[in-house]
Amino acid sequence: AHEETKHLLLPYASVPACRRILHAAERVRAHWSRAEGLCGMLADCHVPVDGPELVELVDVFGIPGASDLPEQSARRDHVAACGAIGALLVEPAVGATWLHATLTAHSGMQSRWGMAESCASDG
Repeated sequence: AHEETKHLLLPYASVPACRRILHAAERVRAHWSRAEGLCGMLADCHVPVDGPELVELVDVFGIPGASDLPEQSARRDHVAACGAIGALLVEPAVGATWLHATLTAHSGMQSRWGMAESCASDG
């Protein structure tokens, strides 16, 4: 999902073909996330691990068949708040709905300092 941040900086959305591709990609992500019963959208994020590091960056979150990740490698056990960036750019109301779903899925997603990066996809 962080790849969509380029649309904030460059005028890609003003190019009709680029806008259609962005819309199509976000529709696929939204429909797939809903079909999988996820409480948010996938994006690279840090997840808790046992050991001295406590967290590790995982960059193999993706939709098999729509990404280059094979089925056995694609993780979907965490969702990230930044996963809604593309949807917010394409359709703000839809993106806000997904962001809200992510932030309310787990009590630890919001704190007095702001929002957490990610949570387990089952809430």
